[in-house]
Order: sequence, then structure tokens, then C-alpha cells
Amino acid sequence: MSFYLPAVNVDSLKKVLSKENDLNKKVDLYYQVCENSEGKTLLSIASEFYNFSKLNNNKKGIALACDNLGYYYQQNNPDSAIYFYKQALSYYEKEKNLFRISVFHNQLGVCYYVKGSLNDALYHYLKCLDYKPEGKGFVLNNVGQIYTKLGLKDKALNSYLEAIDYFMSTKDSAMAAASYQNIGMMYVEANEYDMAEEYLLKALKGITPGHMAYSQTISNLGLNYTLKGETEKGKLYLQKAVALLRKENNLSGLAYTLANLGTTYSRMGKDYEALKYASEGYELSTKLGFLENIEKTSHMLSRIYKQTGDYKNALKYNNIYHNIKDSIVSEKILHQVNELNAKYESNFKDLELLKRDEKLNKNEILIQKQNLEAEKKRKYIFILGFLGLFVLSVAIFIFRAFKQKQKANEIITKQKTEVEKQKSIIETQKELVEEHRKEILDSIHYAKRIQNTLLANHNFIDENLPQNFVLFQPKDIVSGDFYWAAKKTDKFYLAVCDSTGHGVPGAFMSLLNIGFLAEAVNEKGLEKPNEIFNFVRKRLISTISKDGQRDGFDGILICYDQKAKTLSYSAANNSPVVFANNTISELESDRMPVGVGERQEEFKLYNIDIKAGDTLYLYTDGYADQFGGPKGKKFKYKQLNDLLLANVNTSLKEQHTILNSTFKNWRGELEQVDDVCIIGIKM
Repeated sequence: MSFYLPAVNVDSLKKVLSKENDLNKKVDLYYQVCENSEGKTLLSIASEFYNFSKLNNNKKGIALACDNLGYYYQQNNPDSAIYFYKQALSYYEKEKNLFRISVFHNQLGVCYYVKGSLNDALYHYLKCLDYKPEGKGFVLNNVGQIYTKLGLKDKALNSYLEAIDYFMSTKDSAMAAASYQNIGMMYVEANEYDMAEEYLLKALKGITPGHMAYSQTISNLGLNYTLKGETEKGKLYLQKAVALLRKENNLSGLAYTLANLGTTYSRMGKDYEALKYASEGYELSTKLGFLENIEKTSHMLSRIYKQTGDYKNALKYNNIYHNIKDSIVSEKILHQVNELNAKYESNFKDLELLKRDEKLNKNEILIQKQNLEAEKKRKYIFILGFLGLFVLSVAIFIFRAFKQKQKANEIITKQKTEVEKQKSIIETQKELVEEHRKEILDSIHYAKRIQNTLLANHNFIDENLPQNFVLFQPKDIVSGDFYWAAKKTDKFYLAVCDSTGHGVPGAFMSLLNIGFLAEAVNEKGLEKPNEIFNFVRKRLISTISKDGQRDGFDGILICYDQKAKTLSYSAANNSPVVFANNTISELESDRMPVGVGERQEEFKLYNIDIKAGDTLYLYTDGYADQFGGPKGKKFKYKQLNDLLLANVNTSLKEQHTILNSTFKNWRGELEQVDDVCIIGIKM
């Protein structure tokens, strides 16, 4: 995505696009529309472009669409941006387009920098050097940012100035503006506010209002005025920046600006407003997982709490700040920065060879030689004496060991006879245990066949909801998770549930739950999902919960009226997730199980306003609760929903493959902690 392009009438381009039939011309028009769009409009048209190119197997179009999708996600969801940028990079590597390869290595470096992964950022910036020099300006600019982060101010300034010279020679004023802004912020950090203002105003001149970089520059100017002591002016700039960033949905920029607005109010003596904005900035940064913003906001919160006399919280956020800072700047990264610096220097410095005078006076050599001979004789005498004592000691030790071995052999002979008897008994017991184990495993495998028979048949689901996938991975041979389907007249029912327990106990519960669901629909004639859940809960309580047990299940039951084209559902603890209009939404649920719980209210009936093309996901908690990854932590629901969002435009078969491989890679060598069940449905 270009840093800045002249304004073009997007509506006119869209009209031409809708009438164009030539594939290559249509791809070019899509790209022009994307290049002149921002925010949600860009996401919508780029997603449409991506799907169109995939459908027509136009690899160039896929790469161009990925370029724009990566640009959209770059500030708010760097993981998604990395996913799309890598697709684009793969295409241009095959095309051997050296300039574009350099550009996308730079963009990937930016994404990793936003995440706080300076190691990965450096790798991609270094890769830029392997290609055409056109990418040199981008690399110099971004390397300057890393130098600034590591406190190497002189090296940072040299990188930025060299980048500006390069961009000026190529008449790229917009990118020169980015370097001016970076220098300005470096001077802000150095408390040289007049110099900072000079460079930030130069940056502002090179950016058109409405561009995403414009709001960030306004924010930085506001911070500079605040630190300079012009707090009223700083407040006005920062408030303007907050409004622009909210409109653009630039969450990382918003988080940083909110924290700066908090600092401004703190300096004005308005502690309530200061904590309000700084806390919002910190919470947003933590939610996004952006280490750089967490570092900045925690530092600011620490200062604000210190000014208000809340030293406990001041210490808390000060510790967070230093922990994050230490995790970003490591010795390994500093080593790679030195490597990067050597590669960027235009002229290598000549190394001065250090010479030592190795000539020794002849008399000194003779004296040293005589001393060495005397030392050798002393050592020789000492070694002979030591060896004599050693041989004598060994002889005594061997004689004593021989006598002890004679006694030990007598004992061992008796023990061996006894061990042989015990071994025979153990072998017999082992055979019995193995036989019982085989019988138990055979029974469990037979139970698995029974359970698989009662689970919803894939062909039956396909007949009623043709576009779907089912990811089902029991923790053990049999599962407490289950999915069930039934049809009554024009109504199709589908449930995804998590029974109490897993393994054999969970499987028994799942069979019982499936039986009660089938009884409610097929025998009792109940039609509404909430009425079905109410009935099953009563049956469970009356059957197995008399002695205080709390067995049952969490789950979702949907009802699709094929005639009326409507969808309703009831949900116990688990929530359905819907992707529509390029956003993913977690729907409502009742916070109680189907069984004995703290609450015994009637289950609610919910209706979903779902349209053709929308995607519905039903899942249990097993995927999100799996431990793994580099730190052995839970996968969590947010990361699962982000994964679904990043791949919602791929085929359902591909989504199944991606979910399966991601789960295996995350789990690694760790044990699976729970059953996993996810169903995706495209309406």
C-alpha cells in the first residue's frame, strides 16, 4: 500500500469496475480502488478483491489484494498483516521482482516492530539489503527506529538523515515526512522540544489530511507541546488526534495518544482526567498485546500515580514498564544491531593492527631456560614418589576387594535363586494385567464405535447445511464433547456440546445427553431450542443429580427453519460466533449449564439475523483451553476468534486444515487437556 497517493474519485472507479469484463483490467481497477481507500472501506474492497482473485486463480491479483489487506491490519492486528504480507512476498519471490521483495521484507519488519519482536524485525530489514537498492530508504528509516529504541541516538539520526537524502533524490516527499517525524520524536525523547517541533512540522507538510499518518503526526505534536510546557495547546492537538484515530480505528495509535493525553491532564493538575485517559490507553495496549505501547503507557501511568501520591500503583506500573523494556531489548538483539550497523555503513573503517615487541634479550632467554630445567627435575621426582604411593594403595585396595567379592558372590547366589522365583510370579501377574488391559481397551474401542454411531452423520449434516466443516478431536479414545443433529418437518437441529468430564465418564454422559435431546425432539415434539434444553435439564436432574451431583453439559443448540429461512438458538455457557459484514461477533448465551447449576432459570430463545454468505461457528472450550506455544500458556478465545477472522474468506475445507494444524503446532509435545469440537457453517 502506498504511503500517500493523490486523491482519485473512488465512486467513479467502482462504476467502471462493475462494468469491466476483461480479467486483467478488472484486477488493475480493483487495485486502484484499494489504493485510494482507507479504513473499513479499504477492508471491504480488498476482501472482495482477494476473493475475486482467488476464484479466478489470478496470482497477481491475490498478491495485490494481500498487499492492501496487510496494510489495513498493520496497526491493529499485526499477526493478520504478517499472514497477508507473506502471501504477497511469496508471489513476488517467484516473479523475481526484487524491488517488491525488498518492500515486503520492509513491511514485515514494520509488523514485527509493532509487535515488539525486534529480533524478527531486524531479520526482515536485513533481508532488504539482499535486493535492489530501491528499498534502501525504507530500511534506513526503520533501522533508525530500532536504534532509537536501543538508545543509540547518533546512529539513529544518521540513519534518518540518510533516508531523507535518499527519499528526496527519488522525490518521495511522503516517505521523507515519515523520517522527519521519526527525528522529531527522537528529539522529544531527548527533551529538545524546539528541534522536535521543527521536524514534526516538516513531517506534517508532507502528509495530506485524511491519511492515517496525519493523525499520528498531530498526536506527536500534541505530546511535544505538552512536554514543552504548552499544555493547553498540547491538549487540543491530542484531542483532535484521538477523534481522528477513533474514526480510523487505528487502535495502536489511539492507545499511545490516550496515554499522552493522560500525561497532559496530569501536568494541568487534573488527576481524574489523567488517570481516565492513561488507563484506557494501557488497557487497550494490553488487550492488543502491543509490547511497545504497553511499555509507553505503563511508564506514563507510573509517573501519573507517583504525582498523585499513589506509590503502590506507581511501583506496580514501574515494574511492568521495566519488565517489558527488558524483554524487548536483549543482548542477542544488540549483537544483531551491531551486525546491521556494519552492513549499512557506507565505508568500512580500516582496522589498526596492534603490534607487540616479541624480541627478548638473549640473557633473559638463557636464565628462563635454566629455571625451566630445574623445575622439570623437581616435578619428575615428585611424580615418581606419587606413583609409588599410588601403586601401593591400589594393591591394598585390590586385595580387600577380592575378599569382599568372595563373600558377596555367596550372597548373590542365594539372592539370584530368590529373584528367579519372584520373576516367575511377576511375569504371570504381568500377563494377567496385560490381558485385563486388552479387555478394557477393547471395551473402550467398542464404546467409541457406539458413540460414533450416535454422533451426527456427516452426510446428514451436508444434506441440510451443505457448506460446513467439523473439527472433532477427543482427548482420549472416547469423548465428552459431542455434536448431534435431527430433523423434524422443515426444522433442522444441530447441537455442539461439552459434557461433564472427558474419557469414559464423559462419553457415558454424552450418550445420556444425546438420548435426552433425541427424546425431546422425536418423542415429545418440542420445537424451540430453549424448550428442548429445559426438558433435557429436568431429565438429567431427575435421573442422575439426586445425590448432589452436578453432571450435565454446556452447549449450543441451533434450529434452522429451512422453509422460513430463519435461525434461532439456545446457549448454555458457550456462545455462538458469527462473521458478517467483515466483522466477527460473539452472540449472547445463558450463564448456566444444562444440569444442576447456581441458576435454575428458564433458558432463553435467541434469534440470529443471518444472511447468505455469513459464517456461523459453534465450539466447545477445548481448543481455547489448550496449553502450548513458546511459553506453555492457554490458546484463549481471543486468539481463536482472531484465527477464524483471519481465515474466514478461505474455503471451509482450508479452515478445517488451518485450525487442525494450528492446534497441533500450538500443543507441540504437551498433552491435550480436553476434547475439541468446532463446527463452521456458511449460510
